[in-house]
Amino acid sequence: MLLHPKWQPVLDSLRMVTAIATVQDLFDFRLPPEKVVKKGGYRSVDEGVSDMTNRIREVWAKRQK
Repeated sequence: MLLHPKWQPVLDSLRMVTAIATVQDLFDFRLPPEKVVKKGGYRSVDEGVSDMTNRIREVWAKRQK
C-alpha cells in the first residue's frame, strides 16, 4: 500500500541500474550506476532517459581526455 502515491517515482533507481547493465554492453568500459543514475528515481521515462543520457555523456567525455 502506498501512503503517498505521488512520491513514488515512475522509474526507480533499480530499474535504471538494470537499464544501465543492458546499455553498458554498447561501450568498452564500465558505466558506474552511482554516476549514471540519479538517486531517488525519475518521474517519467523521458526524464530518466534524458538524465541518464547526459550522465553517460559526462562519463564518456571524461574517458576521452
